[in-house]
Amino acid sequence: MKRLFVPLSIAGLIILGILLVVVGSVTDDKKAGSTNTTNVNETKYTEVAPCDVLTQQIADSLLGGASEQEYVPNSSANDTLSVSNCTYTLNTNTELPISPAKIKTAQLYVRAAKSVEGIASNKEQFDTKRPAGAQVVTGYGQAAYWERTTGQLNILKNNNWYIITNGSSAIDTRRVEDATKLADQIVADL
Repeated sequence: MKRLFVPLSIAGLIILGILLVVVGSVTDDKKAGSTNTTNVNETKYTEVAPCDVLTQQIADSLLGGASEQEYVPNSSANDTLSVSNCTYTLNTNTELPISPAKIKTAQLYVRAAKSVEGIASNKEQFDTKRPAGAQVVTGYGQAAYWERTTGQLNILKNNNWYIITNGSSAIDTRRVEDATKLADQIVADL
């Protein structure tokens, strides 16, 4: 009986050792997969705090004076998208009636994807839903366009949709050159 017990014990230990190695390697593979950002099946979602990107200092330099900040965090959020914005305003009106042309605004509106559906929705805005007549702008992420009727630069970067406004509150006086001045200062942080 003792002679049979020793080989069975050794065989049992070998089997146990093999099981531990197999289970350990499967667990390691799962851990590696959960943090591996190069896996083609994974999708990266980037949350952006707009006032961390468009700072008071940047806004003041673009607007030409001390501006007032308004931050709207997650003003609209669901399982697919998170929407927030940061706006700085400089009012140079000194008399009534107030003229919109004398109110300058620097704004970053962020529509951050939180799911595959959110990514698809953001990309659609630069493809099938891009406004007719929008001017394509290069050098800012996956895609970008200037929308003259709203006076806004739209950028698709890291699957998020960014809307940039810089200039007068009178929309018809806004220029793509002013919006790209702001974009040039913040695009690396998007």
